[in-house]
This record gives sequence, structure tokens and C-alpha cells, in this order.
Amino acid sequence: MRSVKNQANRELHAKLDRAQARLLDLEAAMKAIRGGEVDSIMVDGPQGSEIFTLQSPEEPYRMMLERMNEGAASLNADGTILFCNMRFAAIVGQPPEKLVGSPVTALATPTAREHFQQLLLESLQGEARGELQFVRTDGTLALVLASLSVVPAEPVCGLCMVATELSQRENEVEQLESLNAHLEKRVRGRTLELQSANEQLKQQFEKGEQTNRALEQSRNEQIRLKDEFLSHVSHELRSPLSVVHQFVSILLDGLGGAINADQKEYLEIAMRNANQLKGMIDDLLEASRADTCKLRIMQSMISIGEVIQQTMRSFRATYAAKVISLKAEIADDLPLVYADPARIGQVLTNLLDNAAKFSPSQSSITVRAHVLEEDPAFVRVSVADCGCGIVPEESDRIFERLYQAKNSLQASRRGLGLGLYICKELISQHGGRIWNDDKRKDGCTLSFTVPVFSVGKMIAPIIRQGTLIDSSFTLVTVEVLHSEAWPSDSQRERALSRVHDVLGRCILPDLDVLLPCQQQSARNFFWIVACTDQKGAEVIVKRMREQLSLCKDLQLAGVSCSVSTKTPHLDAIENDWSFERQVQSVASCLGKLLKVEPV
Repeated sequence: MRSVKNQANRELHAKLDRAQARLLDLEAAMKAIRGGEVDSIMVDGPQGSEIFTLQSPEEPYRMMLERMNEGAASLNADGTILFCNMRFAAIVGQPPEKLVGSPVTALATPTAREHFQQLLLESLQGEARGELQFVRTDGTLALVLASLSVVPAEPVCGLCMVATELSQRENEVEQLESLNAHLEKRVRGRTLELQSANEQLKQQFEKGEQTNRALEQSRNEQIRLKDEFLSHVSHELRSPLSVVHQFVSILLDGLGGAINADQKEYLEIAMRNANQLKGMIDDLLEASRADTCKLRIMQSMISIGEVIQQTMRSFRATYAAKVISLKAEIADDLPLVYADPARIGQVLTNLLDNAAKFSPSQSSITVRAHVLEEDPAFVRVSVADCGCGIVPEESDRIFERLYQAKNSLQASRRGLGLGLYICKELISQHGGRIWNDDKRKDGCTLSFTVPVFSVGKMIAPIIRQGTLIDSSFTLVTVEVLHSEAWPSDSQRERALSRVHDVLGRCILPDLDVLLPCQQQSARNFFWIVACTDQKGAEVIVKRMREQLSLCKDLQLAGVSCSVSTKTPHLDAIENDWSFERQVQSVASCLGKLLKVEPV
């Protein structure tokens, strides 16, 4: 009996030793699996031992799974856990070594196991997803979203499961929603602040606009009142000044009796001051016309050199009295310019008068004229003196109304500071510009430009590309005649201006061009380039003769006009010529008839 008992004890101890050894082997295997030292395990089941392979247990992938924020586990086909990361173990509240080899369905609550088993079966066909409740070791529940997908492998398929703890996601969503609500609240607050600031800026802008409009209206009203005042004063002063001028002239001419040397000197002083006052009144009237855009210019084809020489002759005596040398440097090949000779003479007179004021005795003043190098379509005229000069800061301001340079001599204070302002307005109406050479240090050089007369530019609008070859042109000549010699230049200018207005009403702007008046010797001509044949030209001539004969102003002034036509013979024009070349060809032909260079 004792021997049987001893035999049973030995067998029991042997089984215990074998169980302990197997446990040690399993623990070692778990550690090896965790450490990536093995890639397969054998599990005993009801149908015998099965070998399960751990595919590609490489360290980078293992580390990636360990660092995932989601729980991840590798399962065999019946749901046995082959591997899980630390996050999966944390979700279910069990250590990884305890989870490996256990059925994953055992983690679910009893009511959820059937659903879990159904998800496992569905995942073997591809993918499956569903919400589950896992029971932790402490009895708490973890709500997870399980995503399962099949992993094909030999000899059997496996499953991959990713578990997302919904409770954590809900907390994160709540936090995000809270943060979003906070941000929206701040955005609404800032938006209201911006809207308020924008409204304030809008009100300030509107208030500023109203203020600016009020200031502009006030300024315009002040200018209007000032111009009206200056105009009235100028006209009121003209009448008594004319009387003073006439009677002083009578006394100087000895018509009122003999005068001695002292009396003559006193009368000459009075005459100079009367002339100075007359010049101021004229400047006031011109400035008033400039402000109201009533400065009238009548551009024509003129020789700028002749205008310069004529203006300089009127200053010979003045310059000789101050012992100032007046020289002219005029290029020989200057083209005709498109300008009003009287207005250009007015500008030159002002510049030469200023030069005389500021230049000391024994100095020289030079007038130059040449084609502008930067733009050959303009002629540049300059007046250079040896006076005190103009500082660069005042180069632009000297052309402002009523402005006088601060370093000017006291003699220059005889004017009102309107001369250069009027010059600027006149040159601007000619399409040119006027400026001071601020680089000069030993004097002053004022320059202005006037456009070169160009037949091509004037006729280009009526020439259409592609139809020029088939077009006909007629040159209509209008000569302005006076019954006797012109009484004065002013009367001649008024008559020519009236003829210009009448002719302008007799042509079609789209088909005809009225060229500016040209003076040849003592004769004055207007030309009209009409895009028509001889029959159409006869209609134009008839209309012009009728309108000119009906003008009573011309009849009273003793002015008559002779109208004739001529058909220019154009040079051969090729189809492949550019438009500019075709225009130049027509301009060249017309230039020969007009005796001007076709610029």
C-alpha cells in the first residue's frame, strides 16, 4: 500500500516538474515574441498542435505599432491574439504577455461577444467594423471602435484589428468643440470690433470728404471772386491809364508847348511807370483768362527763327541802355513749327524782359533755338542770362501764380509774379513745356518747346489703312485779301481767326483737314486737304464761298477771300507699304505744293 502511494507521489512530482518547465518555456517564448526574436509559435488545441507564423517581425514595424495612438493586435482565424501593442493592452487593462494566446472575444462583455464573433467572421471575407465594449480587469468598461481586416498568409489566414477608444475620442472631440466655440466667440468679438472701427473710419472718411468738398467749393468761390475782382479792377484802371498815357505822350511830343530838359525827364519817368502799370493790368487780364481757360491761341506754320529775331529787335535799345550784349544762336536747319506767332512772341518778350531785370551790366544774354535731341518732333528755345540764378528748390515754383523768387533783385519787384505763370499756360496750350535748367549755377536758363509742323500727323486721321491707293485727294486753297494794307497786326489776326472759324464749319472732320494759316510775304493762306474727287471738291468750294460771303464781320473789315482747288498727283503707292510709309508719301506730295517740309 505504501509503495503504491509513493509511486503516485513520484508521478505527481514529475507532472509538476514538467508543468513548471513548460511554464518557463512559455514565459521565455512570450519574451522572445515581445522582443522579436521568433517569427512563429505552436499552440495546442482540441484538434492537436498548430503552428502560427508571425509575418515580418522587423523592428521598425514593431516600433511603429508600439508608438501608435490606436490599439493594434494580430489575430489568427479563430480570434486568438498573436500579438498586441502596448496601447491595446492599456485599453483592455491587461499586460501584453497575458493577452497573447488568449481569445480576443473573451475581452468583450457577455452581451457583446456574439456581435464580436460575427465581426470576426465578416472580416475573414475582407473587412468589418463595429462598436464593442471591453471589460477591464478592474471591472470598468471601455467603449471601442474595432476595425478588422483579413491578412492573407500561408498556410492559414490571419486577422489585423485596430481598436480606437471612443471615450478618449469623445473627450478629444469635446475639447475641440470647446476650443472651437472659444475661438468663434473671440472671432465674433474681434469682428464686431473691426466692424465698429470700420464704421468709424467710414464716418471719418465721409466727414473728410465733406470737408474737402466744402474747402474746394470755398476755394473755387474765392478764385471766382478774386478773378472777378481783378477783371473789374483791370478794366476800370485801363480807362484812366489810357488818358494818362495819351496826355503824357502829348506833352512829350511838344504838342502842348515847349518843355525844358527837367520837364522832359519827369514826363519820361511818368511814361515808364504808366507803361509798367499797363503791363501789370495786361498780366492780370491774361491770368484771369488762363484760369477760366479763355486764353486763345491760333496756331499756324511759322518760322520760329523769324519770331525770335523780331522779338529781339524790340529789345535792342533796352539792352544797349544797360550795356548788355544780346546774342542769338539759331540752327540753320530749323523746321517750321506749329504755333501762334503772337503768343510765342509774348513768351519770348517775358523771358527777355526777366533776363534784363536780373542781369548786371557788361553781361550777355543768349537766345538759342534747335531741334530737341530727345524728341525731334519739337523745337527747343532757350534764354540764358548771367544773373543771380534760381535755386533748384524754386525751379518749379517760379511758374506758379503770383510767385517771385526769393533771391531776385529788388528791380524785379516791379511785376506781380504773373509773367512766367502766363508763359506756362501759353506753352501748355501749344502742346509743349517750359522749365528752368536747375543745373546752372552762374545764371539762369529758361527753355520751352513748341511742336514741329507735320503735314503727315495732320492728315493721318483721314487716311485709312488699305484704302489709300483707291482714295482721291483735293487741295483747297483759300487766300485772305484786304482791300488795303492791314491797319494793324491785331486786326489781321482777328480777321484770320474769323476766316478760320467759317472754314471749320464747311468741312467734315472725318474726311477733311483744315491746315493752319501760313503767311507768305504779305499774303495769308489757308489750305484744306479733302478726301474727295474733283466733283466733291466743287461742292466744298461752293459751300465755302457762300459762307464767307455771308460773314458780315469780314465785310465790315474789308476782307475778301479767293477759293481755288488743285488735285495733287500722288506718287505710286504699293500695297505692301506700311501705313506710316503711305502717309509719308502723301505728306511729301502735299508738302511740295505747300512749300513746307513733310515732317
